[in-house]
Amino acid sequence: MANLYQRKKSKQFASLHKLKINQMKKTNVTKKEKQKYALKLKIDLDTFIRIKKLENKKLNKEDKKLLKFIKSQLEYNWRKPLIKELDKIEKKY
Repeated sequence: MANLYQRKKSKQFASLHKLKINQMKKTNVTKKEKQKYALKLKIDLDTFIRIKKLENKKLNKEDKKLLKFIKSQLEYNWRKPLIKELDKIEKKY
């Protein structure tokens, strides 16, 4: 019974992996982006794809900044951009 469950999970993983690879190819995720951003989960990849699409639109300054922040949360080293923004705020006050 457990072996059947493992095979089923393995097939599901393989199909999800193929889907992820196809999505990455369609959206032109670069090698550098793959290294910088944690795109292991489908939700992360979907979020990244949405961000890339929005980056091509004419956004106002606030939306650009928010998009940049959201994108930073997908980075492996996501704390670095947060600390950088905190430093900017501290300098203001």
